[in-house]
This record gives sequence, structure tokens and C-alpha cells, in this order.
Amino acid sequence: MNGFDLHEVLITRGVVQKAPYFTRIGIHSLENCVGVHATKTIYPITCHQVAQHYESGKVLATQELLKDYDQVVEWLDVMSRLMKGREPDDARRWIEYTRSLSPEDVPSTAELWEYLWAEEG
Repeated sequence: MNGFDLHEVLITRGVVQKAPYFTRIGIHSLENCVGVHATKTIYPITCHQVAQHYESGKVLATQELLKDYDQVVEWLDVMSRLMKGREPDDARRWIEYTRSLSPEDVPSTAELWEYLWAEEG
């Protein structure tokens, strides 16, 4: 069985590492995190690496979060009050960009892996 990692999608732990405690733990929520495979299977990279480093992976992870759009927006409102930086506003812009994509613009998970396998393999 493959292991899973918790992946922060909209606001990452690097952004809040020097923030107060409640801000740091606030990013570990259903409105900001998705579970991704932590180990390599037949592919040369992990799902976690795809979600971190490839725009298509970031879009897929964000779209998973946006299945509960209203809660994500409410969570960002709370994080805006807790944080001094611009990250919650950047996350809102990213969400709107992601929502504006048509289904044809976003590869399926299988298409993404086919592309990555060809590129990395």
C-alpha cells in the first residue's frame, strides 16, 4: 500500500513558518490540503512532486479543494485576518484563475501522468 502526504495547496507551510502558532496550524485544514501519494509507483516522480512543481498538478489539487468552494473562501477570509502578507489574496486570484479554466484546459490525471512519463521517463 502506498503512503500519503498532506499537501498544502493554497498557502504553504513555508509561507507561515515564522507566523504565530494559530496561523501555522490554520493551514492544515480541509480547505487547504489534499492527500497525495508519497511514494513512487511506476512513475519516475510522486504525486506530491507533481502537485508541488507542475502547474497542471497544482490546478488539479486546487480543483479538488474547490469541490467545497464556499468553505475554501470562508477559510481564506479567516486566514486574511490572521496573516499580514498577501498570500490569501494571491490564493483568491489563483482560485479564480483555476475556476475560469474550461475542462478542456485541464488534463485528466491520466493525461497528466502520460505527459510526465514521456517527459521524465
